[in-house]
Amino acid sequence: VKVTPKMYRITLNHAKQLHSQKLADGSVEEGDGSKKEALSLALIDADLARTFPGLNLFGGEGPWSKPLRECLEAFAMHRPDLGYVQGMSYMAAMLLLNISDQYLTFQCLVNLMVKDHLFVFYLLDSSLIHQYLSLFDSALESSLNNVYVHFQNLNVNSDMYLFPWIQTVFLKYLPLKIASRVWDNFLLDGVTYLFRTAIAILSLLAPALVDSEMDVVMPLLQKHHKVEKFWRTLVTEERLFKAIERIFLSTALKKRLDQLNTDVYKFMD
Repeated sequence: VKVTPKMYRITLNHAKQLHSQKLADGSVEEGDGSKKEALSLALIDADLARTFPGLNLFGGEGPWSKPLRECLEAFAMHRPDLGYVQGMSYMAAMLLLNISDQYLTFQCLVNLMVKDHLFVFYLLDSSLIHQYLSLFDSALESSLNNVYVHFQNLNVNSDMYLFPWIQTVFLKYLPLKIASRVWDNFLLDGVTYLFRTAIAILSLLAPALVDSEMDVVMPLLQKHHKVEKFWRTLVTEERLFKAIERIFLSTALKKRLDQLNTDVYKFMD
């Protein structure tokens, strides 16, 4: 995606104009073309403090609060068809942790958000997301049939846990050190590595999942604060990456994923 420093400055200035006109508080008249943009800016403000809260870098008076806000605001103005969607703050923050240049961070975010599945998961188009979820269900059935069958019996659909896992490339669910390694592999191998990671996590949680009912299964899958210690015990760095090494996706499934990722016409109205 050909992003230029001038484009970055234009989008930032547009966001500043919206702020100065006090549109970010949602007071835009219905039908105003700036309404979605204004709501995006308001969501960004609310999400900053919730992004890697343990680091104390991005919320309030955190030293990287302003760079993160500007990066997200510039993206929301650059892609008004998407705007800001919750979860993007983790993506931008991860880039800021690794890239010192603010413009380059924005450029990388723009490219990353249209990479492979990510655009689909942030576009929130259920029909497109369903294609990925169906492929994941097939992979889960082949790799962990006991977990797959148990989920079917409980009516636990993959969108109930896989969607937030993949949308942020596991940043909300894995410690930063572990998630960073997942990111490295994702950037090299694409969405197939995220499928393998998700199945590996389920394999580590499987003993607790297959013997439990819905009231236990869902908090586990969503990493409710009550089960964080359980995750820390089972989903360690060493155990997770050994489990990922044992997960193989069929050639047919990988081919279908590649087709989904390269089908540029799927976003046509």
